[in-house]
Amino acid sequence: MVVEVEPRASLRFLRSRLAFREKPGARTTADLMLCNRGNVEVAIPEEEKFCIFADDGFAKAMYLGLVEEDGDGKQRLDRIMDELAKAHGGLVHVKVRKGAGPVAPEEVRNLSLEFHFSRRLKDGHTYRGSWSVSGASLDVQIEVIGEPGGEESGR
Repeated sequence: MVVEVEPRASLRFLRSRLAFREKPGARTTADLMLCNRGNVEVAIPEEEKFCIFADDGFAKAMYLGLVEEDGDGKQRLDRIMDELAKAHGGLVHVKVRKGAGPVAPEEVRNLSLEFHFSRRLKDGHTYRGSWSVSGASLDVQIEVIGEPGGEESGR
């Protein structure tokens, strides 16, 4: 008998959500575990980027676009896009300080991550986004406390 097994990548973060309270432009670290539940090797990148948006950003943009009374449909869409741009918290840069590289099937690996948040974050707002690696998502939330501190580097 011959059994053909389809390749299947399946990673899982064993701490699927991280929450931070930081200033705009902050750099912070977190440790977590990653499990390769699939049957193929999966590579963990050394660096990655993802977007974050204010919690109420999408709903607010849609509401303001839909209640726009002046103009036509194009102006409504323009308003929605302008509001979405305001809600965008910039890119989060992720560096895998420990654990980057290929992960074998059934391997469990400790990851040490560094997050660098954008200086465009606004005090008093909460932003969310997801870092995705081969189908696994790590949800990241940042509650912004205070104004940017120091100089931003590493662009």
